[in-house]
Amino acid sequence: MTIRLLVVASLVVAAAVAPAAVAAPKPALALVSSQPLVVRGTGFHAGESVTVTALTPIGPRIVRLKTGPRGGFRVTFRLPAQPCATPFAVRARGASGRVATIWFDTAPCTPPPVD
Repeated sequence: MTIRLLVVASLVVAAAVAPAAVAAPKPALALVSSQPLVVRGTGFHAGESVTVTALTPIGPRIVRLKTGPRGGFRVTFRLPAQPCATPFAVRARGASGRVATIWFDTAPCTPPPVD
């Protein structure tokens, strides 16, 4: 009887641990709109602090936020209306170290000279 109880207990523990062993979804970014630049992020942990960076030829634009209860977010970047402010990528880095990047096919731009 004791062995049977031990086997049943082991099966119960294994069944409880199995869902936790399933890999969490990989973080991802998706373009919602290009003007203004709106990006949706998924696959982060619920309530996680995330730094989202729009990479442009004239420098990065950074937004810090917390994800929603399902680990997602939506962020809007108000970028200058000039060709060299067009982003070539957006990167999201969570506090857990998880990273997602989306690249855009943009024309190369030479920033204006600095006086």
